[in-house]
Amino acid sequence: MTLAITASLEKACALLSEVKSVDEAVEIRDKVKAIEEYTRRHRVVGIAHADTYVLGRRYERRIGEFTLEMEQHPTGGGRPRKNLSETEQVLPPSKSRELKRLGLTRQDVARYEKMAKLDAGEWSARLETARSRVESGKRAPDLAAVTSASDFDGDAWGTPPAIIEMVRRVLGSIELDPASNDRAQAVVGAQRYYTVAQNGLTQPWKSSTLFLNPPYSDPLCEQFARRFLEGAGFDFSAGVLLVNACTDTAWQRALLGKLPVCFPPRISFLAHDGSPHSGNRYAQAIFYSGPKLPLFRKVFGPLGPVLAA
Repeated sequence: MTLAITASLEKACALLSEVKSVDEAVEIRDKVKAIEEYTRRHRVVGIAHADTYVLGRRYERRIGEFTLEMEQHPTGGGRPRKNLSETEQVLPPSKSRELKRLGLTRQDVARYEKMAKLDAGEWSARLETARSRVESGKRAPDLAAVTSASDFDGDAWGTPPAIIEMVRRVLGSIELDPASNDRAQAVVGAQRYYTVAQNGLTQPWKSSTLFLNPPYSDPLCEQFARRFLEGAGFDFSAGVLLVNACTDTAWQRALLGKLPVCFPPRISFLAHDGSPHSGNRYAQAIFYSGPKLPLFRKVFGPLGPVLAA
């Protein structure tokens, strides 16, 4: 089966440069998506899965290039206006009707067109970074949602000021942020913090108070979360952990068994420029470790239900 997948991908790759219409691009994209779904279901990892992922995104970008070139209907896609001349009465199909005919949703086209607008250098950088992640078995990122080649899966999303203010009300102050960057500290204001280059997983977490919003890609999120659980009450006296709510995972079930948690509405994180990020597709969970559970419940309770361990 792997040989058949490889042969199909090679054919689709060869056709990419020869595609002359959006219909052709959509048709081949659908075939690539079928292969991508097969590799996902059968847990085909490594080069074959990465190649499928990359080719799928390349066809999506090609579709975006075509849809950007579609002419907008002068009358919005309805009947021609009565004051148009005979030559003007012959109008191209509206873009919305064409997308509907092709089975493309507005959301998908918006993503494809964002990818199409990237310059060749930025596109190649994002695609290469994504390919490496997928080949190693990590979750595939949304190339249109990220803000830079290194901002995948929320790895560099910042915590909004409102949440940080609530954290400070519970902890008093934030002594250590073990997974951060210079930009995020304009909001967090920790006394000490570790960057990606310093690798907080290998650094000491000894502190009175700690706030952790770890990178959300696998396996980093689990590694940071387990380190938080292991260090609670030992490496730090009180701490707050902000992660995605994924209660089906073993590491989060371990947290739920030992620490109180608040389940807030989906949080609008901060992008690299400090603006609200619209790419968050998951709900969150805020865990607390420390001696002030009543205060944690009082502060975070209005945000969402607080469950004790």
